[in-house]
Amino acid sequence: MGNYVSYYLHNQSQQEDSSIEVFMKGGACKEVFTAFQDCAKKAEKNNESIGIKCYPMMEKCMLAHSEYYYPILEAEKNATEVMIKDFLPSTAGRDLTEGKEDAEVEEEAKRILAVMEGGGCKEAFKAYLDCSDEAEKKKEETSAKCSQQMSKLVRCMHANPEHFQFIRAGEEQMRRELESL
Repeated sequence: MGNYVSYYLHNQSQQEDSSIEVFMKGGACKEVFTAFQDCAKKAEKNNESIGIKCYPMMEKCMLAHSEYYYPILEAEKNATEVMIKDFLPSTAGRDLTEGKEDAEVEEEAKRILAVMEGGGCKEAFKAYLDCSDEAEKKKEETSAKCSQQMSKLVRCMHANPEHFQFIRAGEEQMRRELESL
């Protein structure tokens, strides 16, 4: 969800005196937020993923000062849960890194792959997978190497909401929570 939080923060902070900007600058991460805004503008200009390139520094600071930034961190967590529940109902509330997948989870994984490979973003998805495979073979950091491919995939998914409604559900949940700050 970092991509969506970062895009939301960037888009809202573009508006003069937005409530999110006032909130972000009201805590200990004021300087990091300013650096995030600068990074986001450059990433956008260079067609790179704001979430991959810029959000990690913002997230690290917010986690270090979670008592203040709790509403944003909680909104991100809730949005992720909504997105997962909407698209992968059997995985909601589960740690998938725990090992064995049951038949239902495997079916849902196939569903994701079918949507990604057959939807309106199959070329962007394939480009990201190819880049990711190449990075893995060369033992490179995927997020850094494939930033542009991920950015194109995210933009494509936003442009084709009929295939990616599960993302919209998560984003809508996050937007509602953050607007209540």
